Amino acid sequence: MKTKNKKLICILVIVLSIGWILLTVGSSIYEGHTPVRSIEHQSPAVKDTMQGPLSALSINKNTVNFGDISGDTVLSAQFILHNESLNPLIIEYVNPDCSCTNYSISKYRIESKDTATVHLNVDTRNKAGSQVLRSVIKANTREEMYMLTVRFNVIR
Repeated sequence: MKTKNKKLICILVIVLSIGWILLTVGSSIYEGHTPVRSIEHQSPAVKDTMQGPLSALSINKNTVNFGDISGDTVLSAQFILHNESLNPLIIEYVNPDCSCTNYSISKYRIESKDTATVHLNVDTRNKAGSQVLRSVIKANTREEMYMLTVRFNVIR
C-alpha cells in the first residue's frame, strides 16, 4: 500500500511539474503579444495611432432602427464620423459582431473638422424576429471604442 501511495504522489508531482512548465512557457510566449486582427478589419493608418496626440470623434447617430422588415433583404445603414479636434482622427478598425454584416468606410484618416462615412450592410437571410447587431469602431481618441447599432425585426 505504501508503494502504491508513493507512485501516486510521484505521478502527481510529475503532472503538476509539467503543467507548471507549460503554463510558464506559454505565458512567456504570449507576454507582450498584441492580438492581430484580420486584414479586412485593419486600417491602413494603424501605425499612425502608435504615436501622436489624441483626437475627438462625434457620430451623427449611433443607432439605426429599420423596424419591421421582410426576410432575405440587405439593409444599409450609414453613419457619419466627424473629427471634432485639430489633430487627425485615425480609425484603426471597424469590427462587426456578426458575419452577416459587411462594412465600408470612406477613409481611415480624417483630417481636422472633416468627416468620413461608415456603411454597414446587413444580410437578413436566416434571421427571424427582433435583431440587434453591433459594430465597434476603434479610434485614436480618449474614448477608444464606439458602438454602432443596427436594429430590425424580421417578419416572415
